[in-house]
Amino acid sequence: WQLDINNQLKNKFDGTCLTMSNAQDNVYMDTCDSNNPMQKWSWDNTNRIISTSLSTNEKLKCLGLTSKKTEKTTSLPGCKGENCLIDKPKNYVVVKDCAINNIQDDEVWDFI
Repeated sequence: WQLDINNQLKNKFDGTCLTMSNAQDNVYMDTCDSNNPMQKWSWDNTNRIISTSLSTNEKLKCLGLTSKKTEKTTSLPGCKGENCLIDKPKNYVVVKDCAINNIQDDEVWDFI
């Protein structure tokens, strides 16, 4: 991942950009468009990833995690069918309202 000069969070594997949904709650990968305000992010001094186009001085929109949701999944390469599925708890990346001076653990990001 790379935060580029256009404030886009770009996946270096396939060149797509992290994009906020129109409902402003989910994110997905899409073709990069430097004019798309839903693809504008900043890394702030608290290590949060903030939407630069939808945040204000009173309210921030930042990336966070959902609580764990248990879903059927597999981690076995090439395995198909019901016999491969297990219940596994997962967190998902979402866009959420973030307090300016109250940082939650699920809002802090670190790339090594």
